Amino acid sequence: MTKSEKQLWEMTSKELGKWNIKQLKMAGAKLSDKEIEQLKNPTDHKYKIQNAVKQNKFVPFKVLKEYAGEEWADKTIARKLKGIRKVNLELFRAAQKAKNVDEFISKISKGKPETVSVEVLTDFYNTIVNHPDIENEEKEIAFVRIKNGEPQVKFPENKNFTPLTGQFSNKSLEKVISGLKKLPANKNTEFRI
Repeated sequence: MTKSEKQLWEMTSKELGKWNIKQLKMAGAKLSDKEIEQLKNPTDHKYKIQNAVKQNKFVPFKVLKEYAGEEWADKTIARKLKGIRKVNLELFRAAQKAKNVDEFISKISKGKPETVSVEVLTDFYNTIVNHPDIENEEKEIAFVRIKNGEPQVKFPENKNFTPLTGQFSNKSLEKVISGLKKLPANKNTEFRI
């Protein structure tokens, strides 16, 4: 196996099935159509993934998602998400705030998607927005103030306060906070004065 090839635990069951067939054909095996069909759906995939998880190997989200709904996989996904949230809050929040995967990739790649792994970011985005535990994450704290008559907000990932315009202009702090809470991107945010 070369460095560019995936490890067995990094493959979906479909990818593992294709890999098994390729390896046997390279070894000169003559496979019947029935054998090929059986190899396409490897029965030991789940065991290999569970074993890799127990050994703390990197198992991609898309592989774990094949077993979503099973306690061991759900716990592993939740643990990985909490780790990512701690390590890279900006990436995590960008996925939560984006309206779709294209917007997320554009933001992360700063408009140059060829500079990032679109497959990895798409998988990450889909995991974040579709995982049921995300809504239960602890709230982050954002601060709201009025300066020179205009409302401003400071989210944890920002160093400075940002002016709020449009629908928030000339509103009281209570109305600004109420409006900010209604935005879907702020569902896990607590606003303070």
